[in-house]
Amino acid sequence: MHFHVKNEKDIRDKIREMRYTRDKQEFVKYFIERPGELKKVIQCVLDLEEYPIKEYGSYILTHIYKSGQLDLQHLYPPFVDLIFKTNDQTVFRNIVNCITYMHITDYRESELIDLLIGFIQNPKNKVALHVYSIYVLIQFVEKYPELKTEIMEIIDLNFEKKTPAYTIARRNYVKRTSHL
Repeated sequence: MHFHVKNEKDIRDKIREMRYTRDKQEFVKYFIERPGELKKVIQCVLDLEEYPIKEYGSYILTHIYKSGQLDLQHLYPPFVDLIFKTNDQTVFRNIVNCITYMHITDYRESELIDLLIGFIQNPKNKVALHVYSIYVLIQFVEKYPELKTEIMEIIDLNFEKKTPAYTIARRNYVKRTSHL
């Protein structure tokens, strides 16, 4: 599974390969060892390239963030912008998941808070997007404790018929904001 990516067409082939192998650790290792290739993946996602590039490219990025091996905080503003530019559920889920590994900044802060709340309130969104939105909102509540009660009410109002992951996110919200 080791090969040299020569150009952007090849990087798309590498992203497509993720659809079939799902070998997350190998992909994480591959792109961490090749920062230039990782930049191409990021650009494909930011450009919202057609399916499956943006979906699987953003999926690869979630696993790179989870690995904790790279500091990609500089991508916070473009990732925030990206979730305002798309309606793709997979990209929403993956990019908000990436943001959970970043430190929030004041970039488009109030708009982002509103968007994340909207994600939770929309029953058509997948529960994973609700969960990742809750985790990002925890950071905002830590910064702005006055939001704590309102966001808790939104979480509770949208609690019915959710998965255990939502219950755990709710519990973590309560735990991490209890001192505020």
